[in-house]
Amino acid sequence: MRTVRSAILHSAAGKYLIKVISLISTIAIARLLTPEEIGTFAIASALVMIMADFRMLGANTYLVREKELTKAKIQASYGLTILVSWSLGALIMLSSFWVSDFFEVENLGIIFFMLSTGFVLAPFISIPNALLSREYQFDRISLIAITAACLQLVSTIGLILLGFSYYALAIGHIVSVVTTFCLGMYATRQQSLVWPAFSQMKPIASLGIYTTLGKTLRNMQLTAPDVIIGKLGSTAQVAMFSRGLGFINFVTDSIYAGVRPVVQPFLSKKKNAGADLAQAYTHASHMLLGIILPVLSVTSVVTLPAIRIMFGEQWLEAATPASILAIWAMFRAIHLLSPQALIANHAEKIMFYKELIVFSLFVVLVIQAFPYGLTMIAWAFVVTGVLDLLLSSLALRAYLGLSLRAFYRAISPAFLIAVLCWGFVTLVDLWRPVAEQSLPFILVLLLLVVPLVWLMLVFVCRHPVSAEIQRLLARG
Repeated sequence: MRTVRSAILHSAAGKYLIKVISLISTIAIARLLTPEEIGTFAIASALVMIMADFRMLGANTYLVREKELTKAKIQASYGLTILVSWSLGALIMLSSFWVSDFFEVENLGIIFFMLSTGFVLAPFISIPNALLSREYQFDRISLIAITAACLQLVSTIGLILLGFSYYALAIGHIVSVVTTFCLGMYATRQQSLVWPAFSQMKPIASLGIYTTLGKTLRNMQLTAPDVIIGKLGSTAQVAMFSRGLGFINFVTDSIYAGVRPVVQPFLSKKKNAGADLAQAYTHASHMLLGIILPVLSVTSVVTLPAIRIMFGEQWLEAATPASILAIWAMFRAIHLLSPQALIANHAEKIMFYKELIVFSLFVVLVIQAFPYGLTMIAWAFVVTGVLDLLLSSLALRAYLGLSLRAFYRAISPAFLIAVLCWGFVTLVDLWRPVAEQSLPFILVLLLLVVPLVWLMLVFVCRHPVSAEIQRLLARG
């Protein structure tokens, strides 16, 4: 467990620093570009991100999950990803201007063309990352990602100030991709510098088809609204809803990002070692939920002042949808680790079928909710979140042997802490409406008082996070 803890610490430190860099970038861009400019880029990046999930076709997951890794398996992984990623990149380039005409947004095709260049280098980024993840070398992964994020920030802001508008966002993305490619290949030069092979790809593709489709459908709940609203409405509506959804995803990912890269290697090693995967899943989920649920519950109360501070007055319309989306994020968080657990237990087909059902309902509900405004679209998210929770619970019970009664009993302290944190902030808001307070008051409340309340509740409720805190203090 010492290796896992070290990996989580390195991964979390890197991811949180990247989140700070991303937050600085988001705040600056929100003030330097108009909602229409950001909405234009959001449509292009949403479509490219949907296709980006397919470019690896599960090769990185395959390399992490395999019990024994050979040179031939690495070569086959390169071969498969080159075929898929380069084909998708060519498809985006060829169709970029047709897609621009479809959305009737000027210059959208140029942005599509620019973003598609990332598909050329994708195989040489993902596979080195998988090799480092397999060995828990998250210190190197974090260093590479931080360097790329810093260069992307500098280039993007600099180009915006020079008048490049939304093109600066695309160029900044290219800078990040090239930097990650160069540093990743150097860090794994002893393993990853091999010739690709176009044989023995079937085992990788068999895993990859289901894992990739499942991951894509799950991620499309974050990107599909931009496409749907972009077609049915305006770029300003896209930008506003995207800002609210992006804010909630930022909060969730700020907590989960540090843990996420370690989850698949951890659960896969547990499975390969013959350990009780259901027990490992329950413990990992309980640790994560003790942090993420309280944060989201508090976020649901303070979305308006938070968005005003982070993005400015022009984005306040995003606050109401964002507060509702926080409820969706809480439902989704309960089984946030379920995809990795099902993959580790070779049940990736079940994961895909579950995501397909959830996403199908999701698309229908978002389209039906659009005429009633952005708030109703947010409630459509909540409905799909409830369905996601139910189907994930059933899948884990059937294919992981998870006792639902034992699982929900185990994570009940996390729910209690979340409710109490929400109640505390709600009472403060009733006493002195947070949205009307000064910036120092809000910062002290959210960055000092609420964390202290959470910390006290963690120890009172004897949540496992308290043991980790004590262990860290003892080591310090």
